[in-house]
Amino acid sequence: MNSRNRKSKATTAIGAAISDQTIGGRATAVLADEAEWRQRIEDERNATLAQVGATITVLAPALTVLFDQLQTQIFTAMGANGFWDGGQDNFGQKTALVHSELSEMLEANRKSVKEDDKVPTFTGEEAEAADTLIRLLDMAGRYNWRLGEAIVAKMQFNLSRPHKHDKRY
Repeated sequence: MNSRNRKSKATTAIGAAISDQTIGGRATAVLADEAEWRQRIEDERNATLAQVGATITVLAPALTVLFDQLQTQIFTAMGANGFWDGGQDNFGQKTALVHSELSEMLEANRKSVKEDDKVPTFTGEEAEAADTLIRLLDMAGRYNWRLGEAIVAKMQFNLSRPHKHDKRY
């Protein structure tokens, strides 16, 4: 197989951009060359990121209010349940608890937990992801973080970064 055929097959395998051409009165699909294919992928990526950015900008005020309210309510409830009593106001310990919820989410995925033992209408992954966010929002309430604003600002910044932020993964 010559290099042109390998390139064509590889491009087809990864879902290359195609354009319509008419040959002998019939419409046919022709693979774009690699540079055109890459440009189309980049244009699509940029359009997607622009749409996400516009949506985040519109939602930003509501998101910040929602996060402020959630973190206040979660912190209040966690305090009422004794999670901040005495020597439990320890940043490192609270951070480790967030990490433990992420580990539980990983285990739920590894074990394919289809229904959580405490909230069976959700998968183990969903329940543990919720626990992770609850722990983070609890900390945000305690330390008066502007988490909603930070999420919006960080997401808007990340939209300007290169593909995979120039990392392998």
